[in-house]
Amino acid sequence: MKWLRKFKSHWFYWHTGYRKIAVLSMITSAVVLWSFLGITSGFSIGAILVAVLLDTVGFWLAIVYLLLVRPYFPDWLGLQSSADTLLIKQVVIPMIVGFFLNRIVSFCVAKLCGYRFDEGH
Repeated sequence: MKWLRKFKSHWFYWHTGYRKIAVLSMITSAVVLWSFLGITSGFSIGAILVAVLLDTVGFWLAIVYLLLVRPYFPDWLGLQSSADTLLIKQVVIPMIVGFFLNRIVSFCVAKLCGYRFDEGH
């Protein structure tokens, strides 16, 4: 399981001073996600950008929605199910796909840029 530590978020590279890797990872992730989710599945570019930039914060947004906002949507008007569908399609699915894809892309970009994974990070 030690090899899993190599798959870090682009924010790791940003905060550790490898900004070139971070920016290239974000751009590449956005292009790959847009190609995968935007063109093939009809997801909005906004949801894809949120998935790339927020990474794991999107899961917390979904939890906040479920616990604090969702009860205020009236179910008898159908608003609750519409909001649930919107949240799942535009936040949760891109976040799940983006979470894994961002790390794979960041690893590949770091490898191509010559990042040494044995530096103890």
